[in-house]
Amino acid sequence: MTRKSWKWLGEDHITYAVKDIQAWRSVYMDVWGFKEIHHTADACPHGSSSMELYGLQAGRSRVALVSPINRTSISHVQTYLDVHGDHSVQHVAHAIGNLEAFVEDMIRRGYKFLGEIKQRTDAFGAIKQIFAKRFDARFTPGQGPFAEFVERAKKIKKRV
Repeated sequence: MTRKSWKWLGEDHITYAVKDIQAWRSVYMDVWGFKEIHHTADACPHGSSSMELYGLQAGRSRVALVSPINRTSISHVQTYLDVHGDHSVQHVAHAIGNLEAFVEDMIRRGYKFLGEIKQRTDAFGAIKQIFAKRFDARFTPGQGPFAEFVERAKKIKKRV
């Protein structure tokens, strides 16, 4: 595949790791005017750790807030917060037209991804996504920022 078979569309969303998700939700909604698109109280209710998630939107800006839920093990979000502090950018999701062609092209160029493209629903709707390996080898998987690449339908609908 060549560069012409896929298109960089811009940023889809930014994810912030936060210690007090309700306090930051209040800042975004009450102070900055964001609207709640989605809330997941416990992303992995039967797991040894998990995270709480809010999807928020103001105009074309979309933000995901994630906060750790530590049970028998420490959440990767907690590990990230311990290294980078409160309200730190965990990852930026980049919107791509024709994600499969993009991934094929990047692999050909030597770029590394974590696993395969997944299809699921996130805080903003139906999505195809893949996460990139971190560029900085000093960080363990829970410590370092990373990139996400996504392809989704044109319209975002509020999930109930």
